[in-house]
Amino acid sequence: CVNKLETMANPTRLRILQTLALQHTATAKEIALVLPDISRATIYRHLGIMVTAGLLSIVEEVPIRGTVEKRYAIANEPQGEAAPSKVQIRNFIGGYLVHLITDFDQYFRREDVDIEADKLFVNTATLELSEEEYLAFLTELGQVLQRYASLTPAPGRRKRKITTISSPVAENSKE
Repeated sequence: CVNKLETMANPTRLRILQTLALQHTATAKEIALVLPDISRATIYRHLGIMVTAGLLSIVEEVPIRGTVEKRYAIANEPQGEAAPSKVQIRNFIGGYLVHLITDFDQYFRREDVDIEADKLFVNTATLELSEEEYLAFLTELGQVLQRYASLTPAPGRRKRKITTISSPVAENSKE
């Protein structure tokens, strides 16, 4: 059995999943247009890994000039599948944080680092929200991210990574 969280803990696969979350379905060619810095061969390889792991499903196959073009979507969770354990989720989050640290390390090793021009920042906000208010906040945040994530490469645009992590605050915390 392939662990879905471990399969997702790859930055390229996460970007492909994010693309599919925004577009709902896409072919490898369409994903490559959104992620031009990733080779098509790499996209195909990661799509295959994610299909095998059950993260993606093939929702359509269209014959095109002697080959079959596949359309992918994020797979629906099968009924009865066990939820990931706390340890698996903790390890996934830890792995994701390691990727973030690696990104920052690579950034600061560059000769041309300009924190002000690059608009580098870190922000934390502790919110007092009911469950209903929190779900509304997440919906609005998702809509804003989706609106900007759907923009395609163009002159004057550059890639910017926005990372969102939601975590509970310990009851005895003074935040």
